[in-house]
Amino acid sequence: PYGGIVCWSVLPCLANDRRVTFDFGYELLWGSIFVLLAVRLYGTTAGVVAALFSSICTVGVWGHAGAIPVAVAEAVFVGVTLRRTSANIVLLDACFWLLAGMPLAWLVFRCLLGVKPDETMVLVLKFGVNGIFNSLVASLLVHYFQMPQAPGHRFWLRLLPRAAHTKTHSLDVTRFT
Repeated sequence: PYGGIVCWSVLPCLANDRRVTFDFGYELLWGSIFVLLAVRLYGTTAGVVAALFSSICTVGVWGHAGAIPVAVAEAVFVGVTLRRTSANIVLLDACFWLLAGMPLAWLVFRCLLGVKPDETMVLVLKFGVNGIFNSLVASLLVHYFQMPQAPGHRFWLRLLPRAAHTKTHSLDVTRFT
């Protein structure tokens, strides 16, 4: 399992390196896709480790550690609630961002980092939208490759044969797991 944790910790950093930057300076990051997949495949601890590595990678780019508490909290919330409820990742992540993630991001950026109120609101909204979109992508990947929920399963052993036999134009893809 340690090889998988290392792999799922490196992938978010690589994904965050391929961020999309808008003209007005805000960036969309893709690392939480792999954090949520780590939570799904290996459990909360692996997701927290992946979130920690993913957010540490942003310190060099942004010059502050503001993403660390938010990313770790997202992995903990989704991991714990996924284990208890077996609900879908998109629903759990949307609940996180609305109930805890956006308020936590506001506290970090406004109170700890002293960002102006209007910029803080834009950052908070960007974090929430980016996080929910990434959970949607992670959910689509889980469904398409039929990744198991139980931690420790080696889904990649089934990956190639299942992908070859999956219907690509099915309406089943709209059911997010």
